[in-house]
Amino acid sequence: MKISDNSEAGVALVIAIIVAGMMAAMSLAITTLSITEKGITQNQKFATQALYMADAGIEVAKQQMAAFSQAKMESLKNCWPGVGPIITDVASFFPEEGLSFNDPNGRFQVQTTFEFADSSLESTSQTFNFHYASVASGISFKGSRKQVISEGTLRLSASRGTFADFLIFTDIHYTPDGNEIWFHTSGYFDGRVHSNGKLRFAYFPTFEDLVTCVPQKAVYYNRGWPIELDADRNGNRDVPNFYGGFMRGVDEIPLPSNSFSQERAALGYAPGDTTPVTLSERKAALGLDPYDPSPIPAGIYLPNDGSSVTGGIYVVGDADNMRLYIDENGFQNYEMTDQNGITKRIVLDKVNSVTKVYAGSDSTIYTGLPRGMIYTTGDINHLGGPARVDGSPPPALDDETQVTITAEGDIVIDRDITYEAYEASESVLGIYSSDGDVRISTSAPDELLLDAFIMAIGEDGCFTVDNFRYRHYSGQVHLRGGVVQRYYGPFGTFSPWWGMTGFGRDFRYDRRGFTPPYYPLTPVFRVDQPVPHPISWREV
Repeated sequence: MKISDNSEAGVALVIAIIVAGMMAAMSLAITTLSITEKGITQNQKFATQALYMADAGIEVAKQQMAAFSQAKMESLKNCWPGVGPIITDVASFFPEEGLSFNDPNGRFQVQTTFEFADSSLESTSQTFNFHYASVASGISFKGSRKQVISEGTLRLSASRGTFADFLIFTDIHYTPDGNEIWFHTSGYFDGRVHSNGKLRFAYFPTFEDLVTCVPQKAVYYNRGWPIELDADRNGNRDVPNFYGGFMRGVDEIPLPSNSFSQERAALGYAPGDTTPVTLSERKAALGLDPYDPSPIPAGIYLPNDGSSVTGGIYVVGDADNMRLYIDENGFQNYEMTDQNGITKRIVLDKVNSVTKVYAGSDSTIYTGLPRGMIYTTGDINHLGGPARVDGSPPPALDDETQVTITAEGDIVIDRDITYEAYEASESVLGIYSSDGDVRISTSAPDELLLDAFIMAIGEDGCFTVDNFRYRHYSGQVHLRGGVVQRYYGPFGTFSPWWGMTGFGRDFRYDRRGFTPPYYPLTPVFRVDQPVPHPISWREV
């Protein structure tokens, strides 16, 4: 049968219509799918925005609880009587409803509740731990909502500072003979400076850290016409560089009145007990009859129980030629002579945790190492490290030794005292005279090197140079540490006619973060920065 051309054309038209329909359907499906996927993507985007907003609420809550806690702890500390807990009612420290915050733009809101966990009250610190739960809701720009919960702990604490916090500290900002002390242009101080007395500034001294004083006003030189101002500068005449700030009218920081804590540490008792040490306590710790009322014989003692070391090193009477050095085996050595002329060498074998005591041809070995306290009931007449070799001092303390040397009388330094590998070491030395001065001997070398925190709090206590008015100019005392003294001790003199005598000061704060063991604490509690520690985070 013959098919006409018209029939073929009709079939082609039908096929074309079918294909066009299929293409249209496919196009519609693709368009619908694209719109759907776009909608899903937008929804995910808005949901993510909402989640970010909720998380922002959690971060704001952490900042809010830290700021609230800091301010309230400061307020409670300021009215704290000095005994008992700083927070007396932990249940009411935070508002009953907790803390809340609503974003001014309406993007999130957060509510935080608190529950007290525990506390620790020590003589040097107080810690209060709270559990917190923050619930935050976030809203996107298109109204999507997300909610998250974050739980964790908030640690609130206050701790007593130590006198090792300061580069320069004076109780009375005069020399012991009543001369005024001025910080002038040549002065450069890279650590904290504090005085319970009035500070004086001339021209342009530089202070890299915080400067504080108890009086509300300071004295400025004013071109020879001193003026008192409640200000951190005197016009353009006296403009100290206070890079860390200058705070006046702060609370007094009293100096310690004794060294009972240090003596107890040396004898093996609890250093937190600051009551006077009795004769019977001393004798019991030194292995003597505690019921015998006679004085303790002068000498060098290592408190022990017969086999193990139980305290530090305790010297009755004066000590002479106290030398700190590292021997050929790498062991820390303390060598000293008592006032009877008997010399003892105490060797710390840290590898095997034993202490060896040599006295003439006799030697004794004890298990354990002494506490980081050498205590003398009298003076220390010559203190130093090894003698210089080719102009340089070998280190006095190995890279792990931490020790405080305390004397009830004067301490006289006649040699360099340095640490092994200063920057990389953990060594630290405290030199503390509780009822005398710390003095640099007339026999000390020029350009003296001292790595130590030094403290002298006797009635006229200061860190000073013997014969400073007549000693030839000896360069600088290069100190890495800090100095605390009742009075500002003189080091030298300057005259336009006669030149300079004694030493200059090159004092730099030891910023490695180590404090000498049993070094005196300040009686002032400082509120530490509260830091929330998140434990969990989840979306709900």
